[in-house]
Amino acid sequence: MKIWEFTEQPYPDAWNDLGFSYMLQGRQAECERSLREALTYDRSHRRALNNLGTLYARQGDDARAIAVFRMTGSEQEAQASLDRVRSS
Repeated sequence: MKIWEFTEQPYPDAWNDLGFSYMLQGRQAECERSLREALTYDRSHRRALNNLGTLYARQGDDARAIAVFRMTGSEQEAQASLDRVRSS
């Protein structure tokens, strides 16, 4: 079943929410898949990008995390996002 089966078009917010739910459950592969799916419909979806960056940072992949965080703001903001995840 498609997540947007009852709507007219894909719903990236739903994919993001599903990905976030998977992140909270520790289901990293499903989390990444869902967040990437959200981004196929809206490449600048800030919450999906921030959640994907958070996932990578939690996995210890700082290079990928900072690259994703840079897509949502300045270098300073990206570094602050990475620092926030590291300290949580």
